[in-house]
Amino acid sequence: MKDQRKMKDRQREDRYNFCANVKTQFGCSECGEDHYICLEFHHVDPEEKRQNKGKTAQPPSIFHLGWDNIIKELAKCEIMCMNCHHKFHDREMPGAEIQKNKNSTHKLRQEKMTFPEEYQRELYE
Repeated sequence: MKDQRKMKDRQREDRYNFCANVKTQFGCSECGEDHYICLEFHHVDPEEKRQNKGKTAQPPSIFHLGWDNIIKELAKCEIMCMNCHHKFHDREMPGAEIQKNKNSTHKLRQEKMTFPEEYQRELYE
């Protein structure tokens, strides 16, 4: 039982590290911030967002998903720092003028994401 728990913890840690690396690699699509702890995944189309199947009010976590589903979910996102992400959603509030950065590109959809070699071991286990 402890071995199974350790394996699950290791898988979750690998997924967390992968997402942190993706955030650092691409940085904020608005301002260029590249420290992973400041970055969030922003769903370009909220209708495509994977919904939390749990009964809690917690936001859905992708760390429990398999690698294929993580890649699918990240492909729906762009990376934004917390400040830009909050400003973006503030502009969506009723009465707020929506102003999107014309230079912003959806980097994750333009780049073909592949699994780093160190994460491939889990794909085929």
